[in-house]
Amino acid sequence: MKPAALWLIAAVLILSPGCVKQPDWIESTLVTVDVTGVWEGTALSPTATGGGTAVRAVLDLEQEGPKVKGTLQFAYARTSGSLEGRVGGDVFHFRLQAVGVRH
Repeated sequence: MKPAALWLIAAVLILSPGCVKQPDWIESTLVTVDVTGVWEGTALSPTATGGGTAVRAVLDLEQEGPKVKGTLQFAYARTSGSLEGRVGGDVFHFRLQAVGVRH
């Protein structure tokens, strides 16, 4: 094989990973929903017997752009915690910062 052909093959192999379709940056930064407000529902609280008890849960959220801050409270379990999250497209992801006993 000629050296020029080897260089061409090497260049194609080196540059080809850059041609893989990457997710569009706007897809991950686009905010199509606003989750600001108070959201109520139920969550399952695990029990010692392995089942679950339905517990009232309340999310109180404030959104600025894609960033979300707020609290999550479980009414009957008397626990609450702050949360931080992000909205991307129409999906809301969050992480509890701390969960403790209310006084």
